Amino acid sequence: MDAPDTSVLRSRKKIVLVFAGLALFAGLIPISIFGYREWFDSTPDPANEEIAKPAANTKKAAAISEWFEEVKFDRLHKPRENEQLPESFPLIRTTNSDHQFLFLEFAPDSKTLLTRSHRRRLQAWDVLSGKELGVYHGDNALGMFLDFAPDGKHLVTYDRGNAIWLHELPALKTIGSLAPPSGGGLFSCGAISPNSKLAAISTGAGFAFWSLKDAKALGSEVSPPVRGSSWEIDSVRFGSSRHLIARGFSRNQGPQSHFTKVWDLATPGTPRELTSFPSHGNAAHGYLCLSVDRTILYLTSGVLDVVGRVDFVDWRADRCLLTIHRDSRNPFYSVALSSDNRRVLTGHLDGWVVVRDFPSGERLHAFQPLGDVSIRIALSPDDRILAVSNGPEIKLLSAKSILDN
Repeated sequence: MDAPDTSVLRSRKKIVLVFAGLALFAGLIPISIFGYREWFDSTPDPANEEIAKPAANTKKAAAISEWFEEVKFDRLHKPRENEQLPESFPLIRTTNSDHQFLFLEFAPDSKTLLTRSHRRRLQAWDVLSGKELGVYHGDNALGMFLDFAPDGKHLVTYDRGNAIWLHELPALKTIGSLAPPSGGGLFSCGAISPNSKLAAISTGAGFAFWSLKDAKALGSEVSPPVRGSSWEIDSVRFGSSRHLIARGFSRNQGPQSHFTKVWDLATPGTPRELTSFPSHGNAAHGYLCLSVDRTILYLTSGVLDVVGRVDFVDWRADRCLLTIHRDSRNPFYSVALSSDNRRVLTGHLDGWVVVRDFPSGERLHAFQPLGDVSIRIALSPDDRILAVSNGPEIKLLSAKSILDN
């Protein structure tokens, strides 16, 4: 028998290998497509229910649920009923005429007051002694306070577009920083979750999530995508440890298209829009705030530092509770809601503090604590101290008689 032609054998082997490669490639295409389907399709496939719950995903779900663990309200804010307050408080004054107090906010423990001045200067004060506890100088002209961690141990600040800074309270010692993500836009606003584990920082259209425990950015395996390429986010708050509330507008339609949306971070999907906020037109300034128990969301809006109106909403039920409009002869600069949600205080251009019933809006009384100059106010979370400032000085008052009248 003649020996087979080796060239013919080689040709046959090549043909076999080519067909085998094509068959393998054809088999891999559907595997690749369906393997990445989870990135594009949030609807579970009933045929893959068994595959969708491996041990690794269970661990991932447990890790995510830990980030969004809810904290009881009474663990965050305990009244200081047994602690006696002084009959009068020391007056806090600026040491430099350029350092006018523009912003006042009490720490969650009600013992520390944070102030911000014109010159990118944050200061922490002991409210009982009036002593300065810490100071931080921002690196950017728009550097400002962002949010307190509800456990009272940390504070987050930002230099608009530059970086986020994590500080220890009350000394304001910087212990960590976060730069904007590459290609993700500049930082604009942010908030800390009630369980003090997570910071959500807006990068314009989306959010970056930051672990406060080790001051590190979280990857997508823990923080779900919260994005809208045509949105501009300018204020954000955590309604609960898993609910993120953001105010913004459509880039396509401009600032007149304001919206307020709620995301459930534990089950990412389409956000819920709050329709109970009336339209704010072309307001250039807007800021979301929450009641101490985080059940009531209120939005101040206006131009520059002057508040044009404030709307109070039950964000869970999407129901408007009260709207306060500015008086054309006496606009206001700041708003405070008592922790029991019974009183609303506004600080006005002519130096008056007006106290109203909530939610009826009935005006109860008014007083001038620092004469006829414009003032800003802040109420401590335990409702015991009211801070009022006319710029160069801060006066601390016992709030009990003010709220009870």
